[in-house]
Amino acid sequence: MKQASALIWARHKPLVWLVIGLAAIFLIMGVKSNYDNYQWVESHALTEQSFAKHHKDWGYKADQFTKYRHDTYDMVVKNDGDHAPIVGTQAGSTVAVMGILVLTALGLFVAGWDGQSQFDRFLAGLGLKRQTVFWAKLRLYLPLVAGVTLVEEIVPLLAAKVYIPGQYYNLSLAAGTLTVAYNLALVLGGFMVGYFIGTVFTRPVVMGLGTVALIVLLNNAVLNLNMMLFPVTSDTYYGGGFDQPGRLFWGILGFAGLVFLVTIPLTRWSVMHVSLERTSEQLLVPQLRWLIVSVAAIVSALALINQRSADSFNFGLSITAVVIIVAGGLVWQYWPQLHRRYRRLRHFA
Repeated sequence: MKQASALIWARHKPLVWLVIGLAAIFLIMGVKSNYDNYQWVESHALTEQSFAKHHKDWGYKADQFTKYRHDTYDMVVKNDGDHAPIVGTQAGSTVAVMGILVLTALGLFVAGWDGQSQFDRFLAGLGLKRQTVFWAKLRLYLPLVAGVTLVEEIVPLLAAKVYIPGQYYNLSLAAGTLTVAYNLALVLGGFMVGYFIGTVFTRPVVMGLGTVALIVLLNNAVLNLNMMLFPVTSDTYYGGGFDQPGRLFWGILGFAGLVFLVTIPLTRWSVMHVSLERTSEQLLVPQLRWLIVSVAAIVSALALINQRSADSFNFGLSITAVVIIVAGGLVWQYWPQLHRRYRRLRHFA
C-alpha cells in the first residue's frame, strides 16, 4: 500500500494542490460575496427609512420594524419555509448543483486520467494489485473531497456569525450540522459516481456528457418528486432541486449516503474486471450494461415529468424517454451482430 500511495501521490500531487487552491479561492470569493450582500441589505433594505416607505408592501405594520429585521435575518441564517432542517439559500451554505458537478467531475477525471494514460497498467506492471491501487486512490481523494466540503460549508456559517448581530443570528447547531452532513453526503456520493463512470467507460466525450446529464436530470427529478409528493397549498412549499430539498431532505440525505456506500464496492468490483489495455469498446465491463441502462431510464423518467397544474402531471415525455433508452440498450447489446449482418448485406447487395 505504501508503494502504491507514494507513486499515486507523485503523479497526483499537482492535481491535489490545484483542487485545494481553487477551493480556497472560491471560499474567499463566497464569503466576501455573502458579506457584501449582508452590507447591502443592512444599508438599504433594513433601514427605518426603507421600512417606513415599503412596510405595507412587505405585509408589516408601521410599528413592526424590529419584527421585520428578525424575519429578514431568519431568511439568512435559517430556513424553515421549505420544511428542510438546513440553512437557508441566502446563507451561501446550501448545496450548489455546480459544486456537486465539479467534484463529480473530479472523480471522473481521476479514474479516467489514470486509465486513458496507461498509468494503471504501469502500476500493474510493477506487481501492484488492482484493489491496492484502488484503495490507495480513495485514501488520497476521499479525505480531500470531504475536507474541502467541510471547509467550504463551515467557514461561511462561522463568518456569518461574526458579521451578523448576535441577537439575529439564531442558527441552531442542529441546522448547521445537518447542512454540512447534507452537503457532504451529496458530494461524496457524486465523487464516487464520477469515479465509477471514469472506470467503466473509455470515451471522454461519453463520460463528460453522461456525467453532466446525470447530475442535471437527477436535480430535475428531485424537483419533480417534490412537486408530485408535496403539492403547493396556501401554507406549504414543495421545495426544489438539490439546493432546496424541502420535505425530501431526509430521503435525499439517505439516498446520497446509500449511493456512496454502494458505489465503493461496485467500483472496486469494476476495477477488478476492466481491461487495462483499454480496448475500443465503449463499456469496459459489459456485465454492467443493463444496470446503466436501467439507471438512465429511471432517472430520465422522473426528470422529464411535465407539470400541467399544481396536481396534474403529464408522463408522455417520460414514457417516450424510457422506450428510447431501452431500445438504445437493445441496440447496444446486439450491435456487433447487427453490424456484421449489415456488412454481409452490403457485401451481397
